[in-house]
Amino acid sequence: MPDKRYQYRGNLEDQPLAEMLFVIHQYGVPGVVEAIRGETVKRVYLRHGHIVFASSSEIKESLGYFLLASGMISREDFRSTMRERRESDRRYGSLMVERGLLSPADLHRSIRRQTAEVLWNLFSWDNGEVTFSIGDFDLPSPTAIHVPVGQAIKEGVKRVKQARGLLSRIGSKETVLQSQYGLEAAVEAALEHHEFSLLKMVDGQKTLYELCAQGPFDAVTNGKMLYVFHVLQMIRSVEKETSSGAIKVKLKSPADRQF
Repeated sequence: MPDKRYQYRGNLEDQPLAEMLFVIHQYGVPGVVEAIRGETVKRVYLRHGHIVFASSSEIKESLGYFLLASGMISREDFRSTMRERRESDRRYGSLMVERGLLSPADLHRSIRRQTAEVLWNLFSWDNGEVTFSIGDFDLPSPTAIHVPVGQAIKEGVKRVKQARGLLSRIGSKETVLQSQYGLEAAVEAALEHHEFSLLKMVDGQKTLYELCAQGPFDAVTNGKMLYVFHVLQMIRSVEKETSSGAIKVKLKSPADRQF
């Protein structure tokens, strides 16, 4: 693990994971995000602007449970391999290949999918203590996922069930939004056609409510994507103030929050 003398700390109640990851990404340093909620510990490993791995102490997010839920192994095989793993303390994936239950290619694909699911599920946490330890690290698995941070934020936020709390971090339903993106940022976030069309609708005239209602997706998905644009600083809120007959326009963007 990285040197714990170089750490930043925060809580997901104060700052969602997407915003934390973007701040970390801006600094461009390698390290490990550790999130703790109750007895569950999750870790996200970052290097060179990519999330390269994610792990969880939750047994139901383990590779074995993932393979069982995916229908790739039977319940009987799951029980016997889990028992053998506990007795031998060997890597679970290695046991699966040695017993002929998975090919090496199957194992590689499964680890990548299971690791990604651990990551996406973490975006749904609305509370938990978080620590980011700066420094290089040894991966706990030979299989990495290499997901750019911008794309990880987009995919993770899309999987969050409730969007209301995220939208409140942009503003009220009357908040007017203005775009400020470059094409490179849209490419880096790997925006799909309809996602990009929503971004182009942000014109400095439409409100948050109007964009959620008129966008190419359902209102909830539109809201999630607008929050993604907000986190990635592709849009800003526009606050109009009237004073002495004049109209003042303030552009507001997410502050670089420390955690």
